[in-house]
Amino acid sequence: MATSIVFGLGIGAALNGPRQAQAVGSPFAATVAPFARDRVVFDSGAALGENATTVALPTITTTAPDGMSIEARAVRADTGAEVYGWRIVGQASGGALAGATLTEASGARTPHWLKVQVRVENSPASAGETANRFGVGHVVALWGQSEIDNLLADFYDGATPDSITADDMVSFHWHDRNPAGTGAAGVVHHHITDAAPHNTRLAAMANSLIEARPGEKFSVILQVKSGSGFEDLLRDGFGNRVWSDDEALHDAATGGGDVGLVAFDWYAAPRTYTTAYGEVLHQIAFGKTVAGASIGAAPVLVGGRFTTDHLLTELYDWSRTRLAVLEPHRFEPTNAGNIALCRTSVRAMYAASAETALVGPGHPVLHYGNGRGDGAGGWTDITHPSPGEGSERFGVGLVQSAIRAMGLTSWTPPAIDNVAWQPDGSYVEIWSSAGPILVNTGTPVGAFIDGQPAPATIVAGRIRVTAADVGAGTPFVSSTTLAFAPDSTGLTDAADIQTGWDSYPLVDLSAPGMPDGVPVASAPTLDLSSTIVGASTFAVGSDTRLQDAANHAATTTPYTIKVRANITANTGADMLARDNGNGFTVELLSNGDIRTGVSGAYASRITSSAWSLNAMADFVITMDPATGDFRVFVDGMQVLAESGTPWTWNTSRQLRLLGDTNGISGEVESVTVWKAHTATGADPAGTPYKLIAGTEASAVTTSRTAPVWYFVKNGSVQ
Repeated sequence: MATSIVFGLGIGAALNGPRQAQAVGSPFAATVAPFARDRVVFDSGAALGENATTVALPTITTTAPDGMSIEARAVRADTGAEVYGWRIVGQASGGALAGATLTEASGARTPHWLKVQVRVENSPASAGETANRFGVGHVVALWGQSEIDNLLADFYDGATPDSITADDMVSFHWHDRNPAGTGAAGVVHHHITDAAPHNTRLAAMANSLIEARPGEKFSVILQVKSGSGFEDLLRDGFGNRVWSDDEALHDAATGGGDVGLVAFDWYAAPRTYTTAYGEVLHQIAFGKTVAGASIGAAPVLVGGRFTTDHLLTELYDWSRTRLAVLEPHRFEPTNAGNIALCRTSVRAMYAASAETALVGPGHPVLHYGNGRGDGAGGWTDITHPSPGEGSERFGVGLVQSAIRAMGLTSWTPPAIDNVAWQPDGSYVEIWSSAGPILVNTGTPVGAFIDGQPAPATIVAGRIRVTAADVGAGTPFVSSTTLAFAPDSTGLTDAADIQTGWDSYPLVDLSAPGMPDGVPVASAPTLDLSSTIVGASTFAVGSDTRLQDAANHAATTTPYTIKVRANITANTGADMLARDNGNGFTVELLSNGDIRTGVSGAYASRITSSAWSLNAMADFVITMDPATGDFRVFVDGMQVLAESGTPWTWNTSRQLRLLGDTNGISGEVESVTVWKAHTATGADPAGTPYKLIAGTEASAVTTSRTAPVWYFVKNGSVQ
């Protein structure tokens, strides 16, 4: 009886507690095949907020009969110490167990290389073991074309790579795209060590990842091919990129596991999608429209653009993988307009999509140099990161943006999200709530006033643009436009592109792996429109004019006439100023030209479209009949000059401004007249002869005061 009681207790413990390895147990053995390659890294789910993994096990062979349980665990490859304990991974069937997985639900990440051991349940402690190793960390796939592909090219290499701060923590995988090495034969993988860093760019990228996440392994898959677009990848037999190569690369690099994050930085070839870019990308990634409707199985028309034979759903399980679309990197100045539309489209996609796999958008890579010397003193290849430091910074920016989207770093992506206009128009400031603005060298680039790059300084962590440093130095007004790097850094000539990138605005976030700081996004997140209260205006049309009641005082009276107006409609040959004896005329033509005539002696036209509709502008006409000097300025820029042919006024005639039989149409802020001439277009010294400004009522009242002018509308003096 005592023996029966003890036996019964033993059964209870076995049923209700954890299984214990028996000193003597099943005589059956189990062995496990090697992984497809040594040191495959399995993802730990960081982008999902997890620290877990599922290891795809190689085929297990066993002498155990069908239905008998097979156990597996993970041990350190160097010491044999247990890392993941024994657990049942399946049952024997026909002497084997294929397709099994080893799952660790928490605390899965480890700095060590591991091996899998397998055994039949309750077998002796000795077990079969993989001949090669695996790791658990972070798996990131970067998708793109030449900008990333060039990171692998010796041509773009720098000097000696920096020392690797921790060996064998970061690996890179790519396809050599050699026709003799298609499919799996073309897959290349490289584990970064101090003795074998591969090149300066991969070494810099590896060090930045190690600094950001010490003790954690990274596997970076470069799904890239120069000169390729979405259609090249996804249509069989089209273009220069083969789906089977990218598929083979994915399979070899992941070892049957999941990719944690897919990061897209792929704009150059697909830039023609412009406002449809986000829709096309969403459909090829998820097989769904941004609105959530399924597009069906491939082949299918994607985004109304092309028929595809493949979708990325063939590679990725979006319940386990996340997608971050990085906003465009630097593209100045080539194709900047299309790229800006793509960026807008990406933001719209993020705002409208309900796809839970989307994270980000990824912060754009902007703080690096583009182009290279052409050997003749010029600068060329400005669509690609520069050899050496430029490429290194670009690569570091890519991986740092990716791990930020995964949640592995916590810095706030900086953007211009604050603006303050001084009420008196003396200056405007923009800044980021993420922290003070700084630049590595020089003064910050990227600010535009009225469409032109503007000088700027940094004051107390803000970018300040001062009116005195812009154009004619006149104060900013309600119609002044401000933009920050609308399509690029605003660098347009070779000298600026070569060196000016280091003046791109940054924010020091003390982000590991980004010692210089983080570049602010290339487009603000708020409206930068002027908040300066606009001056009062009066409306004018083809039937409105201002006319001096007095005739020209003398045959050689000099004049400077300044009209501040917003021309909102233009039918052609609209009269801005004249005297009614045809002593001079200034007309605005429908194509933006300005046409002038002076006493029949000459007639000239400026064809540079010096002014535009729906923008407040200062038109200055300055003339001296005695010397024959006649000039026209628009917003402080001289657009026409004639000299050397004096003329005289008919002293029975007078000035007529804003129109006569066919006047300008729009809003006028002020009309100022001096009986003086300045060759620079600046305001003459002294009190103006006449100033008419404000609302129509105040303009009419002012016109009636001495010296009297007529405010004529519809043929009647008001």
